[in-house]
Amino acid sequence: MTNSKTLKLIKLLTGILLLPCCVAITISFLHQLDIMGHGGGLLHDWRLPFFAMGFAMWLVAFYYIPKPTRVYVFGHELTHALWAKMMGAKVGSLRVGKNGGSVAVSKTNFLITLSPYFFPFYCVLFGVVFLAGDFFWDWYGYIRVLCFSLGLGWSFHLTFTITTLFTRQSDVMQNGRVFSGVVIYWMNFLVLGLILNLITTRGNVWSFLKLLWHDHVDVWTWLARAIGAIVS
Repeated sequence: MTNSKTLKLIKLLTGILLLPCCVAITISFLHQLDIMGHGGGLLHDWRLPFFAMGFAMWLVAFYYIPKPTRVYVFGHELTHALWAKMMGAKVGSLRVGKNGGSVAVSKTNFLITLSPYFFPFYCVLFGVVFLAGDFFWDWYGYIRVLCFSLGLGWSFHLTFTITTLFTRQSDVMQNGRVFSGVVIYWMNFLVLGLILNLITTRGNVWSFLKLLWHDHVDVWTWLARAIGAIVS
């Protein structure tokens, strides 16, 4: 068996073994929504409706206006470059076209390869611009605009990610569908959970992370007991 086939087999088995993590993070996300919504909290938090309006606006626009594919590809390739830089790789030429793009990096791994599918580039861009503006000019009064923009950016990320994954993507094939699917699913719930905890008044990032830990432990404990009961 060649090295590439061995690596793909390892990633396939790893992806299968990590499937319970997808269950755990889904439970954590729903738990956190329940906590934030206790006593009608989500309905009374004006920030979430602005996020939802931005999300819905792009969702409608996605189906009725020409797709801004170049904008997505630009963000996609910049995300590859950004994650490569963060992991110590050298970044070379970047090409963006209507039908796709590419970026030259000196080394790669599954996080660099799959990053555009779980890292909402334009959400992060909106957040960075807002924080910079708030630092220099006190933009807190425009936080509704930020929430709307984050919702729009997340919807942009989600719609293009889903439609792109329905086509044959070299990024995904390189890591295997199962392994890639698990990483993309888990990371998207993590990122969305962090965004909502950062923008809502009842949100608490540290509490969300602790909830993640406990739910993962609970799922794996339940699974171990179930396997033990079957085997014994």
